Amino acid sequence: PLIEALISTEDRNFYHHHGVSIRGTARALVSNITGGKRQGGSTLTQQLVKNFYLTPERTLKRKVNEALMALLIELHYSKDEILEAYLNEVNLGQNGSYSINGYGLASQFYFGLPLRELSVAQQAYLVGLVQGPSLYNPWKNPEGAKKRRDTVLNNMRVMGYLTQAEYEDEIARPLNVLSKPSLGPAKFPDFLDIVRRQLRTEYQESDLTNQGLRIFTTLDPITQTQVQNAFKASVDRLANSNPARLKNLQGAVLIAHPENGELVAAVGSTQDFTGFNRAVDAKRQVGSLLKPVIYLSAIESGRYNWATQIEDAPISVPVDGGKSWTPKNYSGGGHGVVSLSEALANSYNLSAVRLGQEFGLSTFTNNLRKFGVESTIPAYPSIFLGAVNMSPMEVLGIYENFATGGFKYPTRAIRSVVDANGRLLDRYGLNVQQTIDPSVGYIMNYGLQQVMSSGTGRAAYNSLSPALKLAGKSGTTNDTRDSWFAGYSGNHVAVVWLGLDDNKVTGLTGSSGALPVWINVMKQLRQTPVNLRQPDTVQWQWIDRATGDLSAQACDGAMYIPMLTHTVPHRATPCGAPYYQVDPTYTPQSDNTIPDSQDDNTDSYIRESENQMEQDLSNNSRVISSGSYNN
Repeated sequence: PLIEALISTEDRNFYHHHGVSIRGTARALVSNITGGKRQGGSTLTQQLVKNFYLTPERTLKRKVNEALMALLIELHYSKDEILEAYLNEVNLGQNGSYSINGYGLASQFYFGLPLRELSVAQQAYLVGLVQGPSLYNPWKNPEGAKKRRDTVLNNMRVMGYLTQAEYEDEIARPLNVLSKPSLGPAKFPDFLDIVRRQLRTEYQESDLTNQGLRIFTTLDPITQTQVQNAFKASVDRLANSNPARLKNLQGAVLIAHPENGELVAAVGSTQDFTGFNRAVDAKRQVGSLLKPVIYLSAIESGRYNWATQIEDAPISVPVDGGKSWTPKNYSGGGHGVVSLSEALANSYNLSAVRLGQEFGLSTFTNNLRKFGVESTIPAYPSIFLGAVNMSPMEVLGIYENFATGGFKYPTRAIRSVVDANGRLLDRYGLNVQQTIDPSVGYIMNYGLQQVMSSGTGRAAYNSLSPALKLAGKSGTTNDTRDSWFAGYSGNHVAVVWLGLDDNKVTGLTGSSGALPVWINVMKQLRQTPVNLRQPDTVQWQWIDRATGDLSAQACDGAMYIPMLTHTVPHRATPCGAPYYQVDPTYTPQSDNTIPDSQDDNTDSYIRESENQMEQDLSNNSRVISSGSYNN
């Protein structure tokens, strides 16, 4: 019925002309010259050319170009191909700044129904809109809209597409349009924008030009709706708290499944979609979000564990030109000697720079590349504190490596593309890569969990269930221009960015801005606890912060941490020594500490008595021997 209505109203000779109707053009010229009712005289092909390629100006030159191009299109394409393009592209209305193009979208916009479910009268109304969507707007001019619809129905009757009885039934129907437009742009434009971009990068262009493609995405509509609403509500609350500074606060949020990289929700703006998708396009400095990459190098080296003492004190780093860079902590001064875990949890800058300097810029940069960062990474030491411009999508990719314990799954918004014949289109290779040794990944997860339980992310730890064992990191840039938070549960990894498009100061830190939004977004979803598999090469031990020696739960300064097996110390503190019994072949030193078992070639080793073992197992202590440790 739609095609019949269109042909009978707009171009009755469509299947017989070659792009230009001589009779229609002549009739339009005569009418226009004599001052009669203005007529277009354009065929559907000419209308398609005008919509696709030309301006709407009424000049003879444009009309000639239109006719020539219509002839060329008719020469190269079939009538059905031309009609299909017209049906998908014709303008049928406006919703704010968005154009309603094509009958499929118009059907949803005016009636909230798929095109195939419309009555003949409803389809006739949509055809009538071709002559003037504004003139026949059903909400502003319902009488004119119904009159135009009835004209189209009469054309169908005249052409024999409707019987007299069918015609009378259809004109008796009310317009039945919605009380207000149901949509303009797509419901989830930011997510669909990512889908379009990935289509172009992951599939061959020749395949995508096939007709009738069906694209199956990873979108979870319920999650997307909940996240979208929670995100906008949270940002609005922050903006209202300081209207003078945060009136135009913007942001982005991305949520994916870490176990397969599937994107389930994406929001790139707090307002209507304008084409600038901040989730992908906004590249801003990321601040402390990159600090875990520094600590990763420290753990990988085997020289550091989470109890290792490091110095958080002023440092001056030489840079080119004889100058120096002097970083500072957010609070101003240093914090003295702190454990590795405390330094990361509280996001101390000075200790992070000292560690970064020890392992070098190239190691830091190589890890970022390995995690999938494609943005330019400057070759100066301030990158240790996040002086790198990245998009939220790139940050999501980094934290997916931590959430999986060391495996990189490409973030994807598309599951599959099927052509009109049901054939699955091939996509470019998407390989899972191991980026971190699983043992190191497991240990890094502990450090990021400490950020949540005792550091800058503890608001999330308290607001969401501690049983979720959440992990994450906040990020704040110089002068609080950008606020970030990235973190994960067992089944969701999420990134939030907040800032102003003009890059002015927001006054929001990662903890005061992005973190509350992250919490509200994560509350909308069903979460599972973080539960990475513990590799055989990792052991949990009580370690003394001050000395790095073995300790026990009841001892002051003891930390219970995961460690690489080969880095577990062979010495114990005086407080911890009673929990371990020395083999009779070994004579202990007077200081009651336990020396390395490598002092001689004897079979000396540390071994717990069975009675002591039962006691210690009850409080999670470990049995140790020379280089061999059993749970």
